[in-house]
Amino acid sequence: MEIVELNFSKFRKGGDDSEIRLQIQVDASPADSEEDVLLFVETNTPAVFMGLFRNEITGDLIGPTIWEVEIKFGTVPPPAWMQQVAQPDWSFSIDEETVHITNALAHVKSYAASGTAPDHKGAINVQPDGAVDGVEVGVPSLTWSETLSLPYAAFGPTYLNILRNTVGRWNSTAFRVWQPGELLLRKVSGKPAGTAYVQIDFTFAESKNAANFSVGAITGIDKLGWDYGWTEYEMTEDEMANRGVSRPLAYHVERIRYSADFHALLLPDPFA
Repeated sequence: MEIVELNFSKFRKGGDDSEIRLQIQVDASPADSEEDVLLFVETNTPAVFMGLFRNEITGDLIGPTIWEVEIKFGTVPPPAWMQQVAQPDWSFSIDEETVHITNALAHVKSYAASGTAPDHKGAINVQPDGAVDGVEVGVPSLTWSETLSLPYAAFGPTYLNILRNTVGRWNSTAFRVWQPGELLLRKVSGKPAGTAYVQIDFTFAESKNAANFSVGAITGIDKLGWDYGWTEYEMTEDEMANRGVSRPLAYHVERIRYSADFHALLLPDPFA
């Protein structure tokens, strides 16, 4: 493939706003596609021409193997995804997520018809048989969406395998403003963006780490955000109320997901 002819025209659009159109004829092989030709032209022409920025590349087949390609240069810089580096575009949402809890943060007060009310140490909705039903409660939930335009040179089987092995995992190292264990990569999807980039969409969810908290009389509990914690209860005697009650016996922290190093995702840091 080679460039066989090159011409340009300069236009005045008004005020200081100018535009240059570069017309290029390319001799390609019959097997070359439009994407192949446009990528060849993009690679072999400057991103800035006579002080103006490359904004658009289009092409038409005008002969058996001859393509006519036009590049428009203008005063407006190209979008971030055309600047030959990985660029993020992000958004976030803070909403409420419903979770099921069986123990209160703190017990406020109990009232009894007579005598002393049983002390369940914060267990919620305890049934006569000792079962702890708990309650559904809304808690703040942060989700983070990000679109990365990655040059094709950085995309391939190795990077695709990194994505496959990171979805559904939490961050093993500090990542941006999140400590290890607080961020989960929920979903990744991608598609071509022009002739030189892959557009990749990421969805993250946050679950904050908790340190030195208490459940009933159990104290000093530490839990990473995406570990799973649950309370084991036992029936015991409440001497003041003179009856059996359900109380937290132990709090268990379980690891139910693998971790991964999110820095391998090649995402630029918007907080930097």
